[in-house]
Amino acid sequence: MVKEKAGTGLKERLRGALRRDSSFRRWGWAVVFAIAFTALFWSSIVPERYDLKVGQVAPKDIKAPRSTVDQFETQRLRREAADEINYVFEVDPQVAGETGREVTSMFAALRRVRAAHPGTAWTGEDPAVKAGLDELRAELSAAPARNLADADLLALLALPEAGLQAAEPAVAAALRRALTAGVKSEVLSSFRSQVETEITGTLEANDAVVHLAQALLRPNMVLNWEETLRRRKRAEDAVTPVRILEGEFIVREGERVSERQVALLGDLGLSRRGETWRSLFGSALLAAALFGMVGAYLAHLAPRLIGRESTIIILGIAATATLVLAQGLRSTSSLLAPVAMGAMLVGVLLGRGPALVTGVVLAVAVGVTMGFEFRALFVALVGAVAAVFGLGRLGQRSDLLRTGGLVAVANVVAIGIAALLLGTASPGPMGLWRDLGIGLVNGALCAILTIGSLPLFESYFGILTSVRLLELSNPNQAVLRRLLVEAPGTYHHSVMVANLAEAAAQAVGADPLLARVGAYFHDIGKLKRPYFFIENQFAGDNPHDKISPSLSVLILTSHVRDGLELARAARLPEAVQEFIGEHHGTTLVSFFYSRAAENGREEQLIEHDFRYDGPRPHTRETAVVMLADSAEAAVRALPRPTPARIEGLVQAIIRERLADHQLDRCDLTFRDLDAVAETLVRVLTGVFHPRIEYPDMPLSEAQRREGKRGDEERAGDGAGAGAIGGVGAGDAGAGGGSGGAGQGDGGGRGRPEHT
Repeated sequence: MVKEKAGTGLKERLRGALRRDSSFRRWGWAVVFAIAFTALFWSSIVPERYDLKVGQVAPKDIKAPRSTVDQFETQRLRREAADEINYVFEVDPQVAGETGREVTSMFAALRRVRAAHPGTAWTGEDPAVKAGLDELRAELSAAPARNLADADLLALLALPEAGLQAAEPAVAAALRRALTAGVKSEVLSSFRSQVETEITGTLEANDAVVHLAQALLRPNMVLNWEETLRRRKRAEDAVTPVRILEGEFIVREGERVSERQVALLGDLGLSRRGETWRSLFGSALLAAALFGMVGAYLAHLAPRLIGRESTIIILGIAATATLVLAQGLRSTSSLLAPVAMGAMLVGVLLGRGPALVTGVVLAVAVGVTMGFEFRALFVALVGAVAAVFGLGRLGQRSDLLRTGGLVAVANVVAIGIAALLLGTASPGPMGLWRDLGIGLVNGALCAILTIGSLPLFESYFGILTSVRLLELSNPNQAVLRRLLVEAPGTYHHSVMVANLAEAAAQAVGADPLLARVGAYFHDIGKLKRPYFFIENQFAGDNPHDKISPSLSVLILTSHVRDGLELARAARLPEAVQEFIGEHHGTTLVSFFYSRAAENGREEQLIEHDFRYDGPRPHTRETAVVMLADSAEAAVRALPRPTPARIEGLVQAIIRERLADHQLDRCDLTFRDLDAVAETLVRVLTGVFHPRIEYPDMPLSEAQRREGKRGDEERAGDGAGAGAIGGVGAGDAGAGGGSGGAGQGDGGGRGRPEHT
């Protein structure tokens, strides 16, 4: 196993420590944003509160923040409706029968007592009177007539037989007629008066007969409480609840506050005496539930994203900013909530899957903050889903405008559906057209906000979106422009490596655009000393021939450090900087190591000093660029690059990198390496294919005369053809230098790319 250098090892240990602490930071950020969501929910659900009592003067106009039912007035109307329902009474048929039997029993008892004491006058102090009275009361102990006074009972006993016979049917008839009409407890006295009138009008009887009939009369109308309650409940339910609409005045400034208005303030949560902890606790639970939905999605379907602290921060900032903007635009229209903006930001930065679940969560959150308005939730949800699908063909920032147009169309459709189901949100005959216009503005607003805020996320978090990668691949980038002008050989080498890396990354399922951009910048460190690298040695002199191998190695390996410095100065994303630092890994500069060994210093050589600083590639993309870089340089140096020789060389390079443990940290499998090798061989074979040598074309007479004249004109300047490498050599001779005519790259094709 090859060890990285000390500086790299320290860096890795620091990264490991940060990773161990990152879980706590992620939870901390999640809690921070959950608190922010709770505050937004609570502030939107619980408006400004007032401490008003009945009879106080209102200090300002107070409007209803949302539509609600006026419970105070509704309950008052329901009580009135219930009070209008009379009690339900039913006739008890048993009372009439019992009353008739009591009449018969009473008169039978009178006759028995009279028969037991014949000849008694039932007046005075006769002992028989007292004995008869006691017997009569004993027989009436369980009868209603037991409460008759002694005088009435004696008067009844004193009636002649003819009087008793006339009184009995008269009493029975009077009671029967009264009970047939129905006697209630509250009107019992009036019925007793009616009985007295009937009896006295029927026969000449003493008061005792009337008192007897009145004593036997009792109510036969029984209250049906269940039916009464049922009817009252129906009457209460028939009352239409009194509604207070959003924006309706509850109390006017300077008005004395009534009991109803105080109750309304409490119903709407505008009273300070209300239980604020309930709304706060509910807001916290809602925020936790929404964050839990996003966390569950990331944990199960995007575990690589949830392990990054930046993911939590991006989601939290995008969601919080969306809700804050929605609250700010609420006064204009709830349909302006820019939920699609949050979905677009998350989609570009983290992917379409997280964007979809974020859009759903934000739509629910907006529906809550807008007073649980279904219309706002529905339009926001449709717009967010349209934004996620619109990101599928994102290639440049202007495509976000196209996505915004798709969101606008989706908003118009959703608003039209909501209008058919719920009516328009805006009042007036032009309300629907105003709502549709707001939907169009919402789409444009989301696109503009996304385009404006996306660079901030990209630069701060170092996220390489597809849009940012396409911008970095522009040849007019300052660093790439310098590379083209100051080190053209390195530039063309980088372009070739980019083509190879893109194809290989596509074959193994890596990010081809990231691999291409990383390959463009992987050798920018050669800008500091371009002439020390063979692809830039156009004059023919090789400065490495004049310095020691150890110094050459120091110069060559420093292009990695120089590249990282240039990248940081140019503020290139960290993912691109990884290609600069890892494209050589910790490989050995074998050419100069061998040259140093040939100089007789082998026993003094330390192989570690002839290796790059590293680190080794840790992603599939950087590993692919390493292999493409080595393969391109090696194949370019082949004297006869036939397909078989190219394939053998590529396979040998991959085996060498495996044996040197350069690919241990990336997740490329042997199957992936076979796919990389096959792709590299195919592309390199297409580039370095054999060409037909065209024969010299015969010159016309005019061309021969023109050529002769030109030779005569050039003969006088002393600059013969042999001074620049031999007649007929052309560009190859001019570039041959010390390597001999015909080599063109300084005689370095048999060496590694840097020498």
